[in-house]
Amino acid sequence: MDSIDGCALSNTKILVGVSLEAHWSNELLSWAVGVAAHPNDIIVALHVLVDKDEKKLEKNNLQRAKTSVINMLANYAKICQSKQVQLEAKVRTSSSISKGLIEEALLIEANFLLVGRGCSKNSSQRKSFEITNYCFKHAPEGCLVIAIGRQGMPQNQTDLECVTCEGCYRQVIITL
Repeated sequence: MDSIDGCALSNTKILVGVSLEAHWSNELLSWAVGVAAHPNDIIVALHVLVDKDEKKLEKNNLQRAKTSVINMLANYAKICQSKQVQLEAKVRTSSSISKGLIEEALLIEANFLLVGRGCSKNSSQRKSFEITNYCFKHAPEGCLVIAIGRQGMPQNQTDLECVTCEGCYRQVIITL
């Protein structure tokens, strides 16, 4: 299995789920670029637009999301170039954020999937835990899910279950 330390294989694919909330996405991208990525790795910043009827999605929303993700990545262009890390921006539609992340992880054969854990005490925090839990449970084989955030884990162990794969964990939780 690939690792995040100095032993990472070349061309490791790191999928980072980003929102259009720049501050939170920048923390995830900073961690991906500064900690996880090594020379020849590929970081894919993915924003998932949720639309139950993907054919009716407005082109303006899609274009706005693409522009936002590209602008977000502009902050990391120089450091990625110096680290010899390839940076890509993607926007996709799906019926849910969770499903879109897993679909993309399968499509690009991601080695790592970085997701954020909400830092505010409202419904978005709960949604963040639901996305993280779904990704932990449905990650493709060979894809390690890493949840990064400032918020502590839920008190109830059943809120976020541990998923194992042949004796090795497929999840890592990092609190900043």
